[in-house]
Amino acid sequence: MNLPEEAVIEFQKIYKDKCGVLLEFNEAKIKAEAFLNLRYLITSKTPSKNEQA
Repeated sequence: MNLPEEAVIEFQKIYKDKCGVLLEFNEAKIKAEAFLNLRYLITSKTPSKNEQA
């Protein structure tokens, strides 16, 4: 995943507001991508038993 620089900077701001820690850019990029991957896994539709066959 290749997030735009603006998205990573926004994530840094939100993380600092919520957690009180200012992340370096690369660390913020890794955490933002991990968060989005987790969100995708949680919200993605899993095939029903009928669709798997």
